[in-house]
Amino acid sequence: RLEVPKAFQEQLHKGFESYIGLKDALVKDDTKGVVDEANSLLKDLDIVDMKLLNDEAHKHWMAMEKELKSFANSISKTSDIKEQRDHFKHLSSHMINAVQLFGVDEEVYVEFCPMADNNSGAYWLSKEEKVINPYFGDAMLTCGVVKQVIDKK
Repeated sequence: RLEVPKAFQEQLHKGFESYIGLKDALVKDDTKGVVDEANSLLKDLDIVDMKLLNDEAHKHWMAMEKELKSFANSISKTSDIKEQRDHFKHLSSHMINAVQLFGVDEEVYVEFCPMADNNSGAYWLSKEEKVINPYFGDAMLTCGVVKQVIDKK
């Protein structure tokens, strides 16, 4: 984990909250909610102040921010749940990296469903240990396992 200012973690935490809202909308098959949360995430990412970071952390954030924005933007532009879930898989991998590297001052669970993405498997972040799968909705709500717990500090 890189040492970053608390202010940066708090800004990233806002984006994490929008990510969780997006995940929850996918769980409910709420395509409009997914679009709304993706737009919220884009706004939250815009307020993350990378000038708070030292050179090493700044380089990491610039690469991650580009990917996070790209996939959030792709999600915001479609109302097709399959496309949203496919983009979410990629968004999640970058959000997992960001939370692991910088932290969000909260314990976070990395969860995995082996059947998502045509049995290739896919990860997502959760605020709770209980698995609620965003990749299948009601069809397979509890399919998956906790793969990692990212510590608060």
